[in-house]
Amino acid sequence: MHRLAYDAEATVFIVDGNDGEERESLVSLTLSAGYRVTVFSSEQELMCGQLTDGPGCILLDTRTLHSQGTHLLEQLHYTHYSLPVVFIAEAGQLAVAVRNIREGGFGLVAKPFHEQDLLQAVKEAMDESHRRRDRNNRSREVVERLSALSLREKAVLDLLIRGYSNKMIADALHLSPRTVEGHRARLMAKMGASSLAALITKYLLARPGADPAKLDIPRTE
Repeated sequence: MHRLAYDAEATVFIVDGNDGEERESLVSLTLSAGYRVTVFSSEQELMCGQLTDGPGCILLDTRTLHSQGTHLLEQLHYTHYSLPVVFIAEAGQLAVAVRNIREGGFGLVAKPFHEQDLLQAVKEAMDESHRRRDRNNRSREVVERLSALSLREKAVLDLLIRGYSNKMIADALHLSPRTVEGHRARLMAKMGASSLAALITKYLLARPGADPAKLDIPRTE
């Protein structure tokens, strides 16, 4: 019995240009797990199609690739889609799949595969999709907060991120330490940060591809 999808809004985008029983079996399997399914015959068709802004993942048969997969991953990155890509590969295509995982692909399912192994890979990709969407949402919020800062507050923030103390900032911007303290307090409030570590985390979150969980954030002021 197949495991049901935990999110009925999640979509599996299958990219497989090989018409026939194998593709139909893959579609039936993912549908039976409770996911929505959309099928594309090529990576070009995928990128020209309507991709969801909701949770989802891409199941891509490596036999369909025309650019070794790296072009697709680059396009997904620059269009900001948070869709993990799981490669399905035969023995002769494993090297291509592994190379793509190193370039940003999410997972690999080797043929022949057990149905539960494929569904587990999809489930893990959906979990990752939710994490990426959450990070993207938080990143957009931080960008909005940054845009609300005054030019002077942005200048103080830039120096704080570089590790400057209040006195060093005052010297660099030709301000009094008290004035710097005022700017710092206001920008911290606008950014919703209670500490320097939280401020740095938020600042880096606004950078494309930044993952604060992997950053070495200072813990003291």
